[in-house]
This record gives sequence, structure tokens and C-alpha cells, in this order.
Amino acid sequence: METILIILATGFICLLSFYMGLKANSNETKAEIKLPNPIKKIQEYKEQVKESKQEQLEREILETNLENINNYDGTSLGQKDIPR
Repeated sequence: METILIILATGFICLLSFYMGLKANSNETKAEIKLPNPIKKIQEYKEQVKESKQEQLEREILETNLENINNYDGTSLGQKDIPR
């Protein structure tokens, strides 16, 4: 029985402390809490992914072109196709 009372008292003290801290903070600052817009964040993330894929493709094209230049011997042997 004592254990149950201790558990309940501890939970009550935790909730009371949280409420008092919340109350103290709201008295000190009157600033509003602004949450980011999740739709804009998702759109920004999609744009970043699209840009990173584009940059990766450009990097692969450049690397392939440089390898083709290094492997060029006057014929088409050893040449790689350029990724699209």
C-alpha cells in the first residue's frame, strides 16, 4: 500500500512541478510559440531531394566524360555511355 501511495505522490509532484514551470515561463515571456508549417517543410525537402538528384546526375555525366577522354584512343573502344 505504501508503494502505491509513493508512486501516486511522485506522479502528482511531477505534474505539479511541470504546471508551475509552465506558469512561471508564461508570466516571464508573452511571446507566442510559432510552429513551422509542415507543408512548406515537405515542399522544401522535395526540392532539396530533386536538386541533389540533379547534381548527382551532372556529376556522373562529368565523370563519364572525363573517363571517356582518358580512354580515347581514336576508336570507340573503351568508351562509356553518358547517363541520362
